[in-house]
Amino acid sequence: MDPREENSQTHCLSIEHSSRSGETKTTRPIPGTSPSLAAIILHNIKMADIFVALTPFTKDCVIFGKNANQPPTDVQQVIYCAGADYTTGSKVKTTMLEIDQVSRTHACVLSQTAGSWGAEMGANDQGVCAGYTSVFTKLSSLEGNMLTPSDLTRLILERSGSAKSAVLTVTSLIDQNGQGGRFGVDNPRPYCGVFLIADRDEAWVVECAGKSWVAKQITEGTCTISNSLSISTDYTMTSSNLQEQSVTSGHWSSEKGPVDFAVAFGDDPPTEIGCTNPTERRSTGSDLLKNIANQGSFSTKDMFEILRKMAIEDSRLLQTTGSHVTILSSAGLPDRHWFTGTPCPSLSVFKPFMFSDNVDIGDYTRSLSKDDKRHVLYKYHEKARELMASGSPKGEALSQLMRSLEGKCVVEMDEFCQQFSVENISDVDELFKDICESEIKFYL
Repeated sequence: MDPREENSQTHCLSIEHSSRSGETKTTRPIPGTSPSLAAIILHNIKMADIFVALTPFTKDCVIFGKNANQPPTDVQQVIYCAGADYTTGSKVKTTMLEIDQVSRTHACVLSQTAGSWGAEMGANDQGVCAGYTSVFTKLSSLEGNMLTPSDLTRLILERSGSAKSAVLTVTSLIDQNGQGGRFGVDNPRPYCGVFLIADRDEAWVVECAGKSWVAKQITEGTCTISNSLSISTDYTMTSSNLQEQSVTSGHWSSEKGPVDFAVAFGDDPPTEIGCTNPTERRSTGSDLLKNIANQGSFSTKDMFEILRKMAIEDSRLLQTTGSHVTILSSAGLPDRHWFTGTPCPSLSVFKPFMFSDNVDIGDYTRSLSKDDKRHVLYKYHEKARELMASGSPKGEALSQLMRSLEGKCVVEMDEFCQQFSVENISDVDELFKDICESEIKFYL
């Protein structure tokens, strides 16, 4: 439905607005049409920066944030998947494999590449959020079918009631089915996945190289991951016989002591990706997160700021196509989840989502065409994004207005959660849809 035909009550961004006019031509390749050479080279590669902040830097909550950095031709869509019951023997078809389905899946909100089954990032109604990034390892393989990192991210959220159970879920799936992905057409290159998972009490990092993996528990402070293995010997859990297999395969020497996972299995990314040094990028992000966290109580807006500062917005090879922030409360307050659903967070609006019994997020952020994967919000934002990026007075005014309204929305959501009662849960049934609709009206 065109938002111009609607006049319903909306949340947060429903402040009086004036319509925007002025058509601008876009030079961005349209997803679903003939891709550029760069898009072909980078087919299926998913880079990311993922952050988490815990106590003592946060107040009674865990704050998770992720940028999805992908080819500019990719579109991030935000979808809701209701929980469901399944009969014994049911199967679920992932990207490459059909695997056994569990008896019950949890409700999830996912940010995923349009046209894919898995997810780059998301959260479930049990208070678990997760995201992944691609890494290159010495055990990455093109042989056989396996679960992709995006498959595993969705499966984590559908099947896990805590961060620890998510670790057990993902590592069990890797043990059984393997993991990894591939990019490129003429000369495909394999990659593996690194996952950051959080609940209201802790976070876990799971790093993979083929079927080998390590997991590290984080109970306080901050953590940042990017496109490289980062766990040395300070892991909490490992795949079976990791030490022996590392030595036998020639990736580690027993004389060096416990296997250093990052050193033994890490590999440099291909130069054609065009991304900055992953180790340097992770260090930059880590320093930024720590510096902001050290200033006081880390907040939702602080994570927005970090994702905007770490975004890739000026590269022809990679672009931040979507961003996600989750606040998981340990004080009995409802969790809040924020998604842009559009590229370039400095020119995008974070919109809130909350789980309820009758969620309806609408179709504004869902791709409805196989030929043109841009969803409704994307198309309106695409025109407004060019205006805001132009530096014109009109563009600057629109950008400042949207940022101001976003800030007011954060305040309103905090107040709603502080005063929350179960009787009011229906108030957020259409929260995300209403704000997407309101955002579009500002772009008209």
